[in-house]
Amino acid sequence: MKILVYSDVHGNYSSLMQLTQEPDYQDSDIKISLGDSIVDYSRPNECIEFIENNAIAIIGNNDSFVCDHIPEQGLI
Repeated sequence: MKILVYSDVHGNYSSLMQLTQEPDYQDSDIKISLGDSIVDYSRPNECIEFIENNAIAIIGNNDSFVCDHIPEQGLI
């Protein structure tokens, strides 16, 4: 079994999509995101949606801060 672990996407959807093209990503049985999926870049919602559907996700410190300070109605 091959496990791929990644973190600190920070809303950079383009880089996240580049990661999916790597052989190590494609050959892995389990993907784990260690958080900090949002903040800094312009596409955090897409990153959240992708990670939610394709990985086991852990909330990072930046994610936690943002979630504690946004309205209940939406993600970002």
